[in-house]
Amino acid sequence: MATQTDQPVPREERARTLLETHRYADAFVELALAVRDRPRDAALRLLVSDAYEQVGALPEAADQLALLLATYPEHLEANRRLAKLLAELGDTHGAIRCWRRIVSATHEQDSDAVTRLAVALSNDGQHELAIELLTQLSQRHPADAAPLADLGMAFLGAGRENEAHDALLRALALDPQSAQAHCGLGLAHQRRQRWHDAAQAFRATAQLAPDSAVGSFNLGLVLERLGDLDGARAALLRAAALEPQDEEIQRALEPLLVKPASSAGSPSTRDAGASIKGSLDSFDLINVLEFLRMQEKTGSLVVSAPAGVGMLRLEQGMLIGGSAPRLKRLGEVLVRRGLITTSNLELALSRQRELYPRQEAGVEPDASTLGMVLLREGFLDEKQLSDVLFGMILNVVGQINQWREGAFAFHACNDSGFPIRFNVQRVVLDLMRLQDERQRSRSESARDAEKQRPSSEPAQ
Repeated sequence: MATQTDQPVPREERARTLLETHRYADAFVELALAVRDRPRDAALRLLVSDAYEQVGALPEAADQLALLLATYPEHLEANRRLAKLLAELGDTHGAIRCWRRIVSATHEQDSDAVTRLAVALSNDGQHELAIELLTQLSQRHPADAAPLADLGMAFLGAGRENEAHDALLRALALDPQSAQAHCGLGLAHQRRQRWHDAAQAFRATAQLAPDSAVGSFNLGLVLERLGDLDGARAALLRAAALEPQDEEIQRALEPLLVKPASSAGSPSTRDAGASIKGSLDSFDLINVLEFLRMQEKTGSLVVSAPAGVGMLRLEQGMLIGGSAPRLKRLGEVLVRRGLITTSNLELALSRQRELYPRQEAGVEPDASTLGMVLLREGFLDEKQLSDVLFGMILNVVGQINQWREGAFAFHACNDSGFPIRFNVQRVVLDLMRLQDERQRSRSESARDAEKQRPSSEPAQ
């Protein structure tokens, strides 16, 4: 086993400080020089691996741990870290080798290592070995629900559904709050096409493990099979919010929001080319915006309702502008606030018409192109424009979100490169804050009015 250095050497100390301040290039120079002087130092190799992991260079991080293990093959921390890295890199066999070394070195007393080895074996199709390990682990810890839940999942992987069902029920008897046991039971019901039972189990999973996307994802799939499309959409959006880069979640969610353009009849010019559309009574605006954010869409979301027509523009899933019936135009707002003069606005509008000729007569000038001209001409700075645009977008989202009837369609277009963009979630959170403040203000006004109301006249 490696011996640790009593006091960190100066180069190592400097490297740690540089890593803490995110000066990675300088840190790697210091670490390379330190490794040159002390190539067999285990603690130093761990630090180098950690540095590579911090910058997302997982193969290089794994290489450093492999070099350490070539010298100290039973180094437990190195084996554990390498196993996790290799699993993330898709090298299941390499991860199994590392977990085997830990299990052997600890004489199977490290329950976490035994469990992880069993899970890796099951993922590799070695179900019987996984079941054997987890059966022994559950026997050593008869009062612990976790090994039984893991055993149930291993039985499921092996197709032994009756034994899986039994192990999972025993796990829940020991711990009714076991999210993994509920999830496993949901999967068992799902295989038997007992959709209502599966939905109940996955709801419990999502409630007990709210930071995990697994419960919400599986609940969404089951609710879709049951025909509850609103519930499925809500569950899958929760899963996507937790795991925005998960392609499987996005593939499951997309059919619930994406509607192909109708081929029957002649579509209107407005709807031509729209690949995402629907009605407001079935789709919540916030959910649609969240989907567009996750898909990093660029284009215009147009909403038509009895109250009027609203539009929100996005670039790479970020909001850049919009319009709504009661919204004042950008130029008018800037002049009223004294941020630009009327003459500067007229110059900017003239320049906008030259640079960005409108495609249709009567179309309102686009706020983002006007903003681009104002910034280029130096009539105002980016911070001033950003503050005004954020307020306008908040107004548009707030208006459209109140509409309960109407239809929407998303029209893709090219990225304009507009420099000011707002995260959908930031806009939604600010909108919720404003709504809470208005509700609180109304409540306080009602209380004040109640206090000022004269008491009943005494009987004559």
